[in-house]
Amino acid sequence: MILSYIFSFLPIVLLFHKEYRHTLRIRIFRTIHYVGMAVGGLFVAANVNGESVFSLWRYILPLVALAVYVFQGAVLLNDYFDYDGDRLSLNKTPLIKGFIKRRHALYSGWFLSLYSIFLGFLISYVAGISMILAVGINILYSMPPFRLKRFYPISTFLLALGGFVMMLSGFSAIIDNALAFPLRMFLLIIITFTLTFGTKDIKDIEGDRVMGVKNLYIWFDIRTASLINSFLVFIAYLLPPFLLACRELFFFSIPAGLLSAYFILFLKKEKPVFITYILFGFVVILFIVFNKISFN
Repeated sequence: MILSYIFSFLPIVLLFHKEYRHTLRIRIFRTIHYVGMAVGGLFVAANVNGESVFSLWRYILPLVALAVYVFQGAVLLNDYFDYDGDRLSLNKTPLIKGFIKRRHALYSGWFLSLYSIFLGFLISYVAGISMILAVGINILYSMPPFRLKRFYPISTFLLALGGFVMMLSGFSAIIDNALAFPLRMFLLIIITFTLTFGTKDIKDIEGDRVMGVKNLYIWFDIRTASLINSFLVFIAYLLPPFLLACRELFFFSIPAGLLSAYFILFLKKEKPVFITYILFGFVVILFIVFNKISFN
């Protein structure tokens, strides 16, 4: 664990260089999502093991660094391969704005991706394997000849799988056994994220059309696609109380689902949907911490 602390700091100089810090700022909510998944895995493991949450502080910094590095590596590589589509859709990525040179994005993306694998193995064996899977998922999702991001719902399933391996890495800091991960939490992550991650496509319609990406907003007009998407998101918010066997969650999941549906239907922006999701995720973690949700 000491080595993981030491090596958590090394790439920070790269991320806060003037070329790269814009990437962190632009993708802040998605960065929070992956950090939350990793740290959330810690709380799930503590719940399974019956450990005090006050003993978890020593794992948090390496896991935050791990989540940031692997996600920022994925973002840089994705932006490199999406350059033409982003330019056409006026998607304001750091590459399109000229903050980062394309070749620097490619080299740095690979460096951060490989470094996250190294850091993962310093945390635990399963965390290292999880990072190999995370990088592999990004290759399938973003890079030719695969670019499975073009095919909905395979694209959202891969993002859901990425969220799971991130949570598994946090879980393994305490319990280095992937088979001990609660099946109910695995199903919740895979099903709900597969249903909801299509929301991100709202802002990239023109670029996706040019790049041959298939999703709800390409198959249907924006009103119909938003209606379908909002329904899927609302259904996803109804699942946690059932899968986590906690009826009290309905008091939070129903309002969150209705708010998200409203944002999708009438605002047609992903930012308030992400904020609602992050707040709801925080509530779920609190329920786990206070044993309102138990995996034993």
